[in-house]
Amino acid sequence: MSLNCLVLGETSFKNVFSVDIGNKNIVDGEIIDSSNLKISHLKTHIWNEKKDAFQIKDPDSLNLWKVDISEDNEYKLKDVSTEKDIEVKLSGEMLNPNRKFEFYFPHLKNTINIHIIVQVPAATVTSARKRKWAVNSAILQHERDIFYYVEPEGNDAILESIWRHENIALYGARASGKTTRAQQIRKLLENEGFICIYVSLKQVNIETEESFWMTLGSCIEQYACTHIDFKSASVFESVDDMKIISSDYFHLVFMKRNWNSNVVIIIDDFDKMCEANDDVKISCLANFRCIRNSRYNYAIGSIIAIGTSSRILDLNPITMVTSPFSFSETFQNPNFTFNQVQDLYRKFATDYDFTIDPEVIKDIYKQTSGHAGLVCLFGHFIQNKLLEKIGKDNVLTFSSWFTFSINSLQKDILDHATYRKMIEMLNKTNAKPAIDLLRTRFLGFFDNVRIFSDEGEKLEFLVDEGVLIEGKNYLSEFKMSSAFVDGLIQRQVIPNVYKSSPESAVPQKDDDDESLDILNILQTAIQFFDKDIISNAVNFANNLYTGSQKNMCAPRESVYSTELNRILVNWLIKKSG
Repeated sequence: MSLNCLVLGETSFKNVFSVDIGNKNIVDGEIIDSSNLKISHLKTHIWNEKKDAFQIKDPDSLNLWKVDISEDNEYKLKDVSTEKDIEVKLSGEMLNPNRKFEFYFPHLKNTINIHIIVQVPAATVTSARKRKWAVNSAILQHERDIFYYVEPEGNDAILESIWRHENIALYGARASGKTTRAQQIRKLLENEGFICIYVSLKQVNIETEESFWMTLGSCIEQYACTHIDFKSASVFESVDDMKIISSDYFHLVFMKRNWNSNVVIIIDDFDKMCEANDDVKISCLANFRCIRNSRYNYAIGSIIAIGTSSRILDLNPITMVTSPFSFSETFQNPNFTFNQVQDLYRKFATDYDFTIDPEVIKDIYKQTSGHAGLVCLFGHFIQNKLLEKIGKDNVLTFSSWFTFSINSLQKDILDHATYRKMIEMLNKTNAKPAIDLLRTRFLGFFDNVRIFSDEGEKLEFLVDEGVLIEGKNYLSEFKMSSAFVDGLIQRQVIPNVYKSSPESAVPQKDDDDESLDILNILQTAIQFFDKDIISNAVNFANNLYTGSQKNMCAPRESVYSTELNRILVNWLIKKSG
């Protein structure tokens, strides 16, 4: 039997470790039959596996909690930091050290789920553990000394809008730090005396009006149960007094007379409302608008909606007969600046006592465009894959980084759920129209592109998947989210969707070393360029000097380089190894 364990505070299945339990188990030099194995023995077993990370001398100081968390419910691990959180949010049960192992685990139904949450004494965790990179998880206030963290810019403007009781939309690329920013804002507001309620629409059923309000109410109640002191904040004695099972109950619960302070509701993953039917959209937006227009009767001062694209700004159905709901203020979550990325990596190098070549940091910024998720993933890979290979000079050279980024980086990224799902979605047959647009207008080009034609659904799909980001100045402007994502798609998607390439053997020189005949390869590859792509690209061309003439329309260089890359991948790599 293999138990999957996770340390309290970790939020990803990537950090799960396994402990094997056999018919006979060696614990402190003794052989213990599984029938006699106690939870105290299990503590020792786990401690032996992770003692270097735990930095504690006594395994008995560990607390073990029985849980059953599937990968689909990974989101539940967010914002879990206390025993109360484990009990309420994860339905955890603390294991009695004197009880036998088989009392709690007679058998395991789901071998891939998380079975044990390991609670390490807090003092040792925070003082002894070096900082690490948060990978696709929000950084909470109490975790800022554990993870590498950038203070978000522009929070003052958001706070000012909330003081004015405005409804706010915050949007930005997937894994760009929106939730981390929202959690920081929540903490700042709570310090100012606001009551904040954070929910995610991922956990809300949007099929019908009834299911929407009931599940939204359940999420609000669950959050309030662990984060709100009812007696000081409201007239309610407990969460049982604020049952929300419909829009009417939502209004009743949040009447001003029931609360002692202004309430701010933060709704993450608000994009999900785009998938709802018109009845659900109208019910949600009309009720939010009603509260906004009668705000003196309600405790809700502001609603903050968070999503990946500006679609959340206009969800009003055409069938909506009342005045539309709108956000008073919108904020686009920015990527990290170069200086912020540089500062993060310098702190990382100091923590782990090595020197990082400045060119490595420049390349990371160039590849990621400062996208928070990618910046942290790159740091995570350096920490876990490259530090152990650094030589005696203790320097991470650009050569080492470049070799790793060429040979391993894409493969390692695809082990990460966000980017694996992106590539899977783009390779589906129904994504072909969006890929056609991407190939024609965006790939290999990193400036803004203005789209005036009716390509809305394709653009929304590409933004939702994290391929494109929206421009700041015009809603019709888009660009590639990063050079790395561009390269990932050119290698993992385009050759799969557009398969044409030479069938002949790859040309080699006649000399003894059998090196490739580069000129011959290029001459052959050009013959397989997609003529439609090249000819249509002139419609979106730049005015250039061509020969002795200027202001001649010619396709961007990126059109040619993208086509050449596609053919070479299919020919040299896929067909010839």
